[in-house]
Amino acid sequence: MRLLKLFSLVATFTLLATYVKADQAPEVEPSESLQQEEIAFSPEAISYHSTADERTDTNNEALPAYDQGYGIEEEQMMSAYNSPARIDVKGSWDVTIKGSYILWLPKLKGMEYAIVRPADYAVVAPVNYQYSLHGVKQSEYKSGFKVALGTNLGHDNWTALVQYVRLHGKHSSEVAQSTAVYVSTPERLISLWMDSHLETKAIPFTKLTGKLKTKYDMLNLEFARPFYQGTCLTFRPHMGLVGGWIDFKFKTNGTILTDTFTLQAKANSNSWLVGPRFGLDGHWIMDYGFEMEADIAGSLAYQKIKTHYKQRSDYWTTHYARLASKNFTQITPILEGNIGLNWGTYFASNEWHFSLHTLYEFLYYFDQNYMRKLAGQIIDSTALGDTQEAVNSRSNSKPEDFLLHGLTITARLDF
Repeated sequence: MRLLKLFSLVATFTLLATYVKADQAPEVEPSESLQQEEIAFSPEAISYHSTADERTDTNNEALPAYDQGYGIEEEQMMSAYNSPARIDVKGSWDVTIKGSYILWLPKLKGMEYAIVRPADYAVVAPVNYQYSLHGVKQSEYKSGFKVALGTNLGHDNWTALVQYVRLHGKHSSEVAQSTAVYVSTPERLISLWMDSHLETKAIPFTKLTGKLKTKYDMLNLEFARPFYQGTCLTFRPHMGLVGGWIDFKFKTNGTILTDTFTLQAKANSNSWLVGPRFGLDGHWIMDYGFEMEADIAGSLAYQKIKTHYKQRSDYWTTHYARLASKNFTQITPILEGNIGLNWGTYFASNEWHFSLHTLYEFLYYFDQNYMRKLAGQIIDSTALGDTQEAVNSRSNSKPEDFLLHGLTITARLDF
């Protein structure tokens, strides 16, 4: 038993001595070659551009691995990050200027100004007359322009752009009484903008005319960040503000007994609006610098509208004098869209970029024709008991909308 205890003690002492010796062993110094070796780290962020595609300009300065805003290879895109796709020239100005010629058709709905009731050409008077409406012919495209100034921002490849759009135009038309021979009832021209009782006196209008003037002046402020969604597809989401002025003037004349007497009504609508605007532009990149482009945008703008209505007669100076004004306010939905083709290229060692854009645009403004609404209210309130046949009231109806569409040709320069 004592021998066993002694053996256990010796074994424990041996293990303890071995542990202390290992713990006190001298450190192995690194070789001279290892001490002199250094690992270099670049202070700059690792580029996700393919090194095989790196380029230099004439001054041997580094250029991006690809032309930003044009088609790229999949390996040139960083994972989990929307690679920037804005036009990015090499230089310190980072300025964008744009000029556009627009050929648009402005059309204000609800601009009918005359009803034509046909004459009785048969031996027996017809049971049902076929009435027809005549409005201002808004079929001529009008010329205007856009100008824009923008810049590239330093934060996360964002851009800023402010744009002004101007389009002014005039439309007019007329309708005259038929001179065809009738049996008992002549053709009648009935005005929709004047409270005339001439129908009851069998003295019809011989001619009615309508003239409409439109003034459209709009400003857009955009903040955007274009990015690659694929190797040949880029998106440009943007947000900002819309603001501006939309004015309408309408005049209708009624001629009686071959210019013997005349009646005239004038109405105008002057408005300003401002509100937030959001949109998304898409570019499908093709070969040789060409791209297909499709853009959409929408706004909700606070709009204040001032309307005025006046009716007068050179002959009946008392009964036909009418004057009224009324203000309206509303939240106006605005829809925008376009589709087209563009071409562009970098040049001068990527210090400049030029592009041409050809688009067909659409714009839609809800509830704009308050002139018609005010005129209907005045006609209703001043019409006599025997004049209801000549009144076609829209005083309680929803105001009609305003739309624009047409061709836009834009030249853009970045430097």
